[in-house]
Amino acid sequence: MNRSLLLSIFFTLSFSVTFSQNISISSDSDQLIEGGETDVVTITATSDVAIDATYGSNIPVTLTGTATKNEDYSYTFSTLNQESTLFVHQNYGAHRSHDDGRIITLHESNFNVFDNNTLTNYSLQRNYDNHFELVENKMYVKYDNNSIYSIDISDLDNIVETEIIAYTDSGFSIYNFSIEGDKLIYLLHDPTHDFYYKVMTLEIGSDAVHIADIHAYNASPFLLNDVAYIVGSWGISYAENFNLSSSVDPENRLMDSGFEIDSNRKPFIKNSKVYLFGNEPNDGSDFWQVVEADLNSQTFTWLQPEMYTDLESYDLDYLGNLNTYSYTNGNLELNSYQLSPVINIPFNATTGTITFSLINDNSDEADETIIITPGTPTNGTLTDSSALTVTITDNDDAAAVTFALSSDSIDENSSSTVTLTATADPVSGVDITIPFTLSGTAGSDEYTVSGTEIVIPAGSSTASVTISTSGLDDDEVEVIETIIFTFGEITNGTTETPDVTLNLDSDDNPEVTSMVGSPTSFAEDGSS
Repeated sequence: MNRSLLLSIFFTLSFSVTFSQNISISSDSDQLIEGGETDVVTITATSDVAIDATYGSNIPVTLTGTATKNEDYSYTFSTLNQESTLFVHQNYGAHRSHDDGRIITLHESNFNVFDNNTLTNYSLQRNYDNHFELVENKMYVKYDNNSIYSIDISDLDNIVETEIIAYTDSGFSIYNFSIEGDKLIYLLHDPTHDFYYKVMTLEIGSDAVHIADIHAYNASPFLLNDVAYIVGSWGISYAENFNLSSSVDPENRLMDSGFEIDSNRKPFIKNSKVYLFGNEPNDGSDFWQVVEADLNSQTFTWLQPEMYTDLESYDLDYLGNLNTYSYTNGNLELNSYQLSPVINIPFNATTGTITFSLINDNSDEADETIIITPGTPTNGTLTDSSALTVTITDNDDAAAVTFALSSDSIDENSSSTVTLTATADPVSGVDITIPFTLSGTAGSDEYTVSGTEIVIPAGSSTASVTISTSGLDDDEVEVIETIIFTFGEITNGTTETPDVTLNLDSDDNPEVTSMVGSPTSFAEDGSS
């Protein structure tokens, strides 16, 4: 074997070993302890050599377990909110991110599919409105302001365009619309109607249903879990029985934003959250941001510190990252902002981290878990893809339980019941079980109780049982009797009240059958 061949083999082997970039994942602790010393856990990715790629190595992580982000813990990582440009396109239009990772853009009769860093153009039969909805492999889009089409892109070589609904009478037009599953909601301008717009719902294949009215055009409807809502510049309201003239009925409002919302832009719905376009300073400026609305907690969260002035569309991709389609120097840029958790090992470095911080509370809870599962890295190989589990250990005292009767007494054979309510303070994260025994002077055949124990479910503050005497009657004249609830050992709770007494009043009165005086006579002077 000659010298040059040996050197070639040597350098090839040296290169393979030196730049193997094998990555291991480790944790500095497997516990987060409330009130303890361990309230931060750091997960570290370590490469056996310095990463030689320009953007480093990204290891996506999936978070599961019983703990809840932003309630039990928060996390941070170095590339949070980091911007990257996916592509630049000359046509204006709008986009949606497919669950398989592709990005679809639409401009009239042209739509593009961005897949594996390649942008491919396809032609449609009509010049559609640019803004559309994407459900699996179907695009839903307006045409000529009076109809809505579905565009099936399951087979890109055989694209099928189908009209779902159309209004042919003069003056009718469709404004904003949204879709959930196979059910549409849209604003319909009906020139024969007193209000500017009707709020309509339509299950595909069925007739449209008129559910509400709105006296303004700058609003967008949407469906979430089959409930209809309206987004306006003020915030979010229920659509049912919605009648907007000059203002919104406060009783019908679900969330007041406190800032201006661009309600002409389509809200985006994902994982039961609503994503809107808002002006955080609320000063009439052109600086706008994407904001997340959580209808359950009724809170707004600004997703990205960057401001946008020419945003055309926005959504979250299949990983949970924010994608925006905006004008820059006469072109449209599709930018992605890193929101989903990832560990980044920077260029020329060997380690990267993601940090989990405990959110302390005063609620008694069972121990919870954060399960961190690493995904496939860019520019590297995992030596072990096993999940890491961090346990959150609770240190809060059990909730204090108090008791209250809805009335101090109950009548025999009453049509009304009395409620015994147990209240936990604070609300507990585990079920509270309160056993009780019954005693007192009232007989067990004179009343009934709806349960044999009181259970306050996790996350609830109260639970109760009812006491009834309906249909339980006798004809005995009795003194007031007692029904005594004596509480046993409470599971996941404490109380300073050993028992509660309810009085049982008789509904029987004594009958007077005769009256006898004695003596029957007496003298005037009262001597006898």
